[in-house]
Amino acid sequence: MQRSREAARRAVNLAGLQELFESVCRDAIEATRASRASIWYFEANGSIVCQYMYDRRKPGFERGATIGREHHAEYLDTLVNDGIVAAENARNHPATVCFIDEYFIPNDIHALLDILILDAYGRPAAVLCCEQCVAPRPWSERDISALHGLTALIGSTLRYQGGSAAQRALLTPSLPFTDQPLLMEAALYWSAKRSSRQMPLVDDISPLDLPRPLLPNLLLVDIEASPFRVRYSAAGSEIRARLGRDLIGYTVEDIMSGDYCSYLLSLYRSVFDSAQPVYSESTFKWDDGGTSRTQRLLLPLSHQGGEAGQCRVDRVMAVQVWPDGAGRSISLPSRMTLRPDLIDNCTIASLTLPALRREL
Repeated sequence: MQRSREAARRAVNLAGLQELFESVCRDAIEATRASRASIWYFEANGSIVCQYMYDRRKPGFERGATIGREHHAEYLDTLVNDGIVAAENARNHPATVCFIDEYFIPNDIHALLDILILDAYGRPAAVLCCEQCVAPRPWSERDISALHGLTALIGSTLRYQGGSAAQRALLTPSLPFTDQPLLMEAALYWSAKRSSRQMPLVDDISPLDLPRPLLPNLLLVDIEASPFRVRYSAAGSEIRARLGRDLIGYTVEDIMSGDYCSYLLSLYRSVFDSAQPVYSESTFKWDDGGTSRTQRLLLPLSHQGGEAGQCRVDRVMAVQVWPDGAGRSISLPSRMTLRPDLIDNCTIASLTLPALRREL
């Protein structure tokens, strides 16, 4: 398990998260001699989503599969209530028979050992799953003990506690996005992380304790001061789906052009110059007459600590939502040209968020 311990210490940013997941899955397979191992996150609606799956018979890894509550309630309830599902013959186990047609048969799975991962506050957060292909098999006490050690390692890093009622009351009166839960959660998280400092450090923001609902709508960008550039370092699934392409490593100028590019740069420049969070609302018109409304919260991060006025903004954590629903994917290069001269309702407001102390 040493490999996983070392990876956990390095997993303070999104770049280290994949290494941690890979290390845990490899250690789980070595300890149990299972065919496959995976890590799944609980969603707010009670379903779980695969964050990393490693199959020792195949190169690479897989992610993104979803187990919804509607058809798998008995499995999920057993897991949450008992903390474990150990199925020697998963196709006959009462908690796992629901997986036969859609999951077990296509993947040749016959046995399953799943351990619930609790966060530092004792709440269900994730699942570590081991699966045996080809034939059923028993799971030993040693197998279970090894997985419990790995789940404790992951659970101890899930430290963020959502804002208390008192903390939310501090933010609610003055913020223009109190009707957007994701933006409120991002503001609470950032405020709790910065404590008494001007802003959190870059390494304070860990994907292991970010509120999981934020991840699909999250952007991390690195700021290059001279010349001023904004380079994408992480992008959530919702962001990628709407843009229809990968962003990692590209600058805003690589992806956008014209007035739209200038507008986005002005938002990040405002964060950089003010060293404060910036909130924006935008409505874009399309050539066919349709519109798309979006709201963003941009939160500054620094590589160095210090009091107000002493920190340079090195990275921005941005959360973006589309309040009108699914809307339209930009799909660059787009079949519908987004005309940069038809951008209106752009509002930029610099915000001062109170420092929040994380309550244990």
